[in-house]
Amino acid sequence: TRLSTEFISWLQGRATILRGRCLPYGDGITYWPVAEVLREAASIAHEDAPNQATAKITALLGAHEEASTIAQRLGSVLGLTRTMAPAQETFWAVRRFLETMAQREPIAVVFDDIHWGEATFLDMVEYLAGWSAGAPILLLCLARPDLLDIRPAWASAIPTAATIHLEPLTEEDSERLIDNLLGRAPLEEEVRARIRHVAEGNPLFVEEVLRMLVDDGLLQRDDGTWNAAGDLSQIAIPPTINALLSARLERLPREERAVIQRASVVGKVFWWGAVADLSPEPEQAAVGGHLQALVRRELVRPDRSRFAGEDAFRFGHILIRDAAYAGTTKELRAELHERFAGWLERRAAGRVTELEEVIGYHLEQAHRYRTELGLDGDTARVAARAAERLASAGDRALKRVDIHAAITLLSRAASLMDRGDPRRVELLVDLTEALAEGGQVDRAGEVATAAESEAAVLGDERLAAHALMGRWAIRRNEGPGEYERAEKDGLGAAQIFRGKGDELGLARAWSLVGAARWWAGRVAEVEEALETARRHARAAGDPRLEAETLL
Repeated sequence: TRLSTEFISWLQGRATILRGRCLPYGDGITYWPVAEVLREAASIAHEDAPNQATAKITALLGAHEEASTIAQRLGSVLGLTRTMAPAQETFWAVRRFLETMAQREPIAVVFDDIHWGEATFLDMVEYLAGWSAGAPILLLCLARPDLLDIRPAWASAIPTAATIHLEPLTEEDSERLIDNLLGRAPLEEEVRARIRHVAEGNPLFVEEVLRMLVDDGLLQRDDGTWNAAGDLSQIAIPPTINALLSARLERLPREERAVIQRASVVGKVFWWGAVADLSPEPEQAAVGGHLQALVRRELVRPDRSRFAGEDAFRFGHILIRDAAYAGTTKELRAELHERFAGWLERRAAGRVTELEEVIGYHLEQAHRYRTELGLDGDTARVAARAAERLASAGDRALKRVDIHAAITLLSRAASLMDRGDPRRVELLVDLTEALAEGGQVDRAGEVATAAESEAAVLGDERLAAHALMGRWAIRRNEGPGEYERAEKDGLGAAQIFRGKGDELGLARAWSLVGAARWWAGRVAEVEEALETARRHARAAGDPRLEAETLL
């Protein structure tokens, strides 16, 4: 982070700098960092109406001949519309947008914490690097070494890509860091040596030890220099960075510790208004002062805000956030996660779609802790709210053919829903299709069986027909099958769906009929079936199924 900060500072005035970050929670938030880049580039405020946000993107594209199409595709990334575009179309739109901007001035796009990025997002970054070679665009991607565990060949196929591995500081560098931080402070050599030894080249550790000494009053600033205010030779230095950060937080005044713990529930970046909302009413007025105190202690720092009229802050390091979160009880976490989800819903009023994955995550965490503690009462209600948000996000991911995200989100939603809920059967069918398309055939079969069983218990012929279509989704991915049975099942399901006015079901059924006729070699009849499927898929608002009918 420090290296990128210095580099970005050097770039100021030489290029347009755009930033996006991957979140450390809530698997399935594929395009979050891309959406942040788009908002910054077009100065889109969270309160902007969809037509205002789209107009800002279109204005940046100027006279580009494909401006309308690009803006429409990017609108789905920003959650401005429920119409989803397939991944390849989204990749293309993001590339064309950045290339158009780069015609005016070079662009540096900084993606932070990409080790938390979804597979589709990482595919997009590599696509941008490979296909935007003719434009002055720099992609600066920051990651922990964990990235190479999940993506061993990261960027290896891109000739212009360069990777910088940061090694631990040497003892000499650690000494220089101490000198740079303290200037002429008379820090005993024994203390310096202990810090260097325990830090093992971790600059964060060095900085946090010195900040701990400042917190304890053992180092005091006087006339621009730091001076020892006591005997430092006997100080106890925690053995690990986690222990050190926990010790610093334990030394905070009670009110400041409570504020930073509430902030930790929000995440690495948080908002003054959110922390105030999570605080007891008598303490809300003092939240601002406590946040400023935490800034002075360098535990948090001001950050850019995506909400108009809201001051944002960022933890100095994700490990500080983790230490603060670890200091809260499970009961408090359950309460705060649910309350923050409510704050987001109110603050996002009318634009909740783009935050559904985040809201769903916090409700999911609230449910998890309530379940672990055996709390009754509102647990089922919280689970239902979480499932609704995650299912909606999973549905959008499936429609844009973001299969990994769809599987993750739909699985999480299904686990929160009660068996016997008709909506769960529909979700299980969606999950079956996602798993089949993702090559997880065995698990797809298990989920299909669950959907069939639950539909049978409910005695609902429409849900049973959907479950049957889910079973055929697995068989179709395995290759040509029993075409006579497939056509019969498809036509039978279509009759049921027609009676219920179920456009999605009709699209699935006629798509199966088309496949069956193709397997049978009745090519002349295939086009009619697929055209019918395409018409119903469009009416259902499902671009993935519509695209499949064109294959």
